[in-house]
Amino acid sequence: SAKNTCPSFSIGHGPSPSAPYSAASSRSSVVFSTVIFTFFIKNSFVVASLTVIVDLALAIFAGYSLSRYRYPGRKTIMTLTLSAQVFPTVVIIISLYSLFSKLKLMNSYQGLMLADVAMSLPLSVWMMKSFCDSVPKSLDEAARVDGCSRFKTMTQIVIPLMKPGMLAVGIYAFLQSWDDYMIALVVMNKTSMKT
Repeated sequence: SAKNTCPSFSIGHGPSPSAPYSAASSRSSVVFSTVIFTFFIKNSFVVASLTVIVDLALAIFAGYSLSRYRYPGRKTIMTLTLSAQVFPTVVIIISLYSLFSKLKLMNSYQGLMLADVAMSLPLSVWMMKSFCDSVPKSLDEAARVDGCSRFKTMTQIVIPLMKPGMLAVGIYAFLQSWDDYMIALVVMNKTSMKT
């Protein structure tokens, strides 16, 4: 007979369509009501926020320098910066653990933040350089004619025009830090400091 006798495929049998939703929502309420989970979320947010601040500060200055100035070794610096992105986390994790143990940076926000900045900074520098390249150099020259110093030109002319790029780099650095699992697992050993 061609009739399907399996109850799981017959109409009207089995769990109702709302059952997976109710099971998932009850489990998520248990997870979010757990006190330790809120500490994990807080730790992740603190580390990601610190990473964004440091990453943006370094990337803005490095990107501006690589974009606006011509000096010997500039192309080599750019190549080495981007080649640092090639190494996977697993390759550097043992040396990172050894270094952080010696510097007493284990189980600290600063240690994890430094590691996350090191992982996100190469691409952030390249992104800021490309955004800085999109700002016309004639604006720099006009500011110099009007008496602005190089620093004032950067802070008052170029950086305000790079705000969309800064937002993109900030989002990238935040997500890079938030999604980090391997480094956080090694650097944060205490349960209260886990992310």
